[in-house]
Amino acid sequence: QSKAFELFLIGDIDFFSLNVPDYWYEKMEVPQYFGGYIEKVQFYNIFPRTPRGLYLNLAKKPLDNLNVRKGLSHAMDFDTVNTVLFRGDVERLQSWTEGYGKFSNPNIQAREYSVSKAEEYFTKAGYTKRDSEGYLVSESGKRMQLEITWGRAPIYDQIMDKLKEGAKKAGVEILLDGQISSVAFTKMLEKRHQAAFLGWNVQPPFPRYYGSFHSKNAYDEKGNLKKQTTNMNSYSNPEMDRLSENIRAATSEEALQRDSWKAEQLIHDDALFIPAIKSGYLRQGHWRWLKWPQTKHYEFNAPAVSLAYESYLYWIDED
Repeated sequence: QSKAFELFLIGDIDFFSLNVPDYWYEKMEVPQYFGGYIEKVQFYNIFPRTPRGLYLNLAKKPLDNLNVRKGLSHAMDFDTVNTVLFRGDVERLQSWTEGYGKFSNPNIQAREYSVSKAEEYFTKAGYTKRDSEGYLVSESGKRMQLEITWGRAPIYDQIMDKLKEGAKKAGVEILLDGQISSVAFTKMLEKRHQAAFLGWNVQPPFPRYYGSFHSKNAYDEKGNLKKQTTNMNSYSNPEMDRLSENIRAATSEEALQRDSWKAEQLIHDDALFIPAIKSGYLRQGHWRWLKWPQTKHYEFNAPAVSLAYESYLYWIDED
């Protein structure tokens, strides 16, 4: 990314994503921008939000305990991530399938950061005392720990540091397992992770659950953990199987909406996914020869795409 940014500044690349705050604010403090050669723009869109967050692997103890998963959900301080790292410019993602219109369940909200609520659930799970370093421990002395695996990038590394700080207040020791992306994803596909921080590409018009939550992608016929699938939670639930199959075979929007809402509710109730953050806009910089529709009465936006250029409503001013 840093090399691509250098090429962008000399005009070899026409546009560059500025969604990362450091690029939007500090790194664009350059003569090319102040001189009017490069323009910064913010396009708003209406599009399914990337389900980025923590996928908890139920095959790894103590994540097989629902109270532990709920406690961890309340121990992740994404509010501070937003205010400190993203300058308050983003919002909390509320669910795994947000932004699909009527196919998204509007009744689901992400569990908020709360030390008291986290401690309440951890107590139910048997973690009742704090050790000399302030971490919760069980009666047998087992410390409440969570290892997070992610593909390294500067902004994600910073997010993990903030989550580690916030989780300690709730008595959770976060073990940081940042790897280069290919190594991290290989570990996730082999189901060796405890918690995976990642986000999937999404497409409208409706959410898909089969690949990520059907038991066929969690265990084989002999009950062995199934590798090389996208069920990062190692989740097996007959009700989710039924719903995800129904969604695949739905013949009406009414059925699709009904079963999508139920599937989304299951993900929340079973605390499989801890939502991270989202933004309702795209930020980019482009050289002024790249033109977008812009009139006095119409401000260009890209409601039906995830990247502004996917609208194909741009052209090159050769003069």
